[in-house]
Amino acid sequence: MQLDVSGDGAKLYTTLPRLRLNVNKDKASVATTGAVSCSKGGDSVPIIVSVVNAPIDAIEVSIIKTTYNASVTDAVDPSADITPSATVLKFNTGKRRGVLGFSCAATVKGTTLDYKLGGTNEDNFKLSSS
Repeated sequence: MQLDVSGDGAKLYTTLPRLRLNVNKDKASVATTGAVSCSKGGDSVPIIVSVVNAPIDAIEVSIIKTTYNASVTDAVDPSADITPSATVLKFNTGKRRGVLGFSCAATVKGTTLDYKLGGTNEDNFKLSSS
């Protein structure tokens, strides 16, 4: 076998066409659900959460109780008797979908929970409820 080491053999294998990119400042969406049912004394229907543009590094999504000012006279806890699961979904290039949920007491006074977005790429994503 005779080898040619006189030239730049890498040029033969790296002359690929250019890839055109569209880079913008728009935030990518994390698709969530805006309304979910829960059985009294049971669990919610599964909440599917997904990202179209997978982050290179982690994006985290979870469900938390809605914050309110408990020191206000006649304050009402908007998440009373609702318990979010401890699940924190972590999206990256290998994971684009996940499931969240919560449980309800036999008697429920609250009506809302919030999504929490976090992770190292948080500034590049936004929550989008359907």
